Amino acid sequence: MVNCIRKEDSPAGAAEFALDPRFHHGLASAGGTVFDWKYHVISLAAVFLALGLGLLLGTTLLGNDVLVQQQQKVIASLENNLQSLVQENRGHQEQLNALTKQLARYEEFSRSAAAFIAGQRLSGTKVAVATTADYPIPPEVASTLQRAGAEILSVTNFSFLTAGDQTWEAAVQEALASEAAEPGGEVKSLAQQVARGIAGTGQQGFLAQAQGRGLVSVSGAWGPAPDKVLIIGGSQKPGGPGEEIATALADYFLHHGIEVVAAETSTARSFTRAYRSLRVTTVDNVETPPGQAALVLALAGYQGHFGVKEGADGLLPPPPELAGPPPSRKKEE
Repeated sequence: MVNCIRKEDSPAGAAEFALDPRFHHGLASAGGTVFDWKYHVISLAAVFLALGLGLLLGTTLLGNDVLVQQQQKVIASLENNLQSLVQENRGHQEQLNALTKQLARYEEFSRSAAAFIAGQRLSGTKVAVATTADYPIPPEVASTLQRAGAEILSVTNFSFLTAGDQTWEAAVQEALASEAAEPGGEVKSLAQQVARGIAGTGQQGFLAQAQGRGLVSVSGAWGPAPDKVLIIGGSQKPGGPGEEIATALADYFLHHGIEVVAAETSTARSFTRAYRSLRVTTVDNVETPPGQAALVLALAGYQGHFGVKEGADGLLPPPPELAGPPPSRKKEE
């Protein structure tokens, strides 16, 4: 017996048969109802969409509450930190004001102490000033010397341009035309001629030549020989013959028995290393009250290197040792 399988009984055949328009037409003519998958899928999608929207809205509303709480915590923490910073800043400001007042008192004390130390300590001392610096002499120097009672014989300023300037070098050679300067040693010869003039042993003709060519300017008069020479050096620009002139001046005066003190300001490039090789007493930061006090003490005979720059021994010379313990009082019997 042969089993006859109809096309519509197989899965593939059933699908093909179901898609046949004649099948749907037969059902409709028989009064049957057609099941539409499209509406079923749309219904299921709508259900899942509604469920998703509900979950999303619920999560969002819950998240906003949590977010608001977190923001409030952050804001409260920031406000606390701000208050702490405000209080800390107020404390720092009060401390700064106190330190500013304290600094003003120390500065007033420094000025008073410098004036006290200077008081007529150099009375009768004849001082000649020579500056090889490329900056003006601080006005505090002259006022300090005057307060100490020193007699300023002359102030000699070297006027020179930058190192290697041909105009300046030509002026030096012309001023030294009558001198037997060694080739390449014009700067040292110029310094020696000026030193002779300051000491009162130079030629007046050379002074006229040097001033006429703008090499030096002199306030006061050269000679007689000073008791002390103050050389103000240092440089605010690299290069230049200032250091060579300053050391040549110091070397000349020392070899002729005239004491030398070298000074410079706080902003100057220091020449002190070159001075130390000549055993010259040095003072830096001469425009400050400690520098002014040290300058007077140095000109009074205290030796050393005073200031705050590298190699300085201290702000001031060490105090003289006491002659001994104060006499003890006898016990009353």
